[in-house]
Amino acid sequence: MAPLETKERQPTMSKCLEIQDLAFHYQNTDNIFEGINFELHNGEILSLLGPNGCGKTTLLNCIIGLCKNTHGNIIINGKTELTGKEKSQALGFVPQTMTATFDYKVIDYVVCGVAPYLKMFNRPGKCEYERAWESLETMKITDLAEKSYAQISGGEQQLVSIARVLTQKPDFILLDEPTSHLDFGNIVRTLKIIKSMSDKGFGIIMTTHNPDHALMMGGSTLIMKDCGNFKFGNTKQIVTQDSLRDLYGIDLYLEESLNAQRLTCVAPKL
Repeated sequence: MAPLETKERQPTMSKCLEIQDLAFHYQNTDNIFEGINFELHNGEILSLLGPNGCGKTTLLNCIIGLCKNTHGNIIINGKTELTGKEKSQALGFVPQTMTATFDYKVIDYVVCGVAPYLKMFNRPGKCEYERAWESLETMKITDLAEKSYAQISGGEQQLVSIARVLTQKPDFILLDEPTSHLDFGNIVRTLKIIKSMSDKGFGIIMTTHNPDHALMMGGSTLIMKDCGNFKFGNTKQIVTQDSLRDLYGIDLYLEESLNAQRLTCVAPKL
């Protein structure tokens, strides 16, 4: 049994992810985005909203370190340079699609989230597996624990990947289209879990194509349209009928739903 260096790593309000004048482009291409600025603290939610190709996923990849930004700074808890271990303890990432490299059982895949806290050559023990099981319980997928990760559905893999990052317990959790493979019931349940994650003190960045998801999550939204054309602010203030029509180029309506007790985004009759 190999105990965690930090068994229960609780986020605090002193943590901050700051993005300063960020830009990115691939070699010999124009900027995909530029001039991105925002701050995210623990317990806050940021939705990245925009059409295909606007750079939402690329922005997440820059923050997590899979792409190198061509301009600007990414400051994590006051540092611009972090060791791999520090970054993996600060940032958790759930990509839109996962490729199963090894045929892990789901429980063994989820327990890999504790890796940033294990010493070299140590392996997860009882307390680490208990932590992974708690994450499966949170996602209500304990029935998948003994199944092969490679053989479950794409939607189930998405839920398992979120359980893995819950086991990791980073300061900030980045989710790329976390509901993209889910049925309607699991979409609502997953959004509710993500909301509860912010209530527990995690900073959340979530990409979405659905304006309704940003409205449901509240917090802040970064609307990304094209290079240099973006808005950042309180979701209620910037996700408006006019901004959505401009963003997607179609008529959309924001209406107050008495049953849902919230503002909803509605498309016109086809």
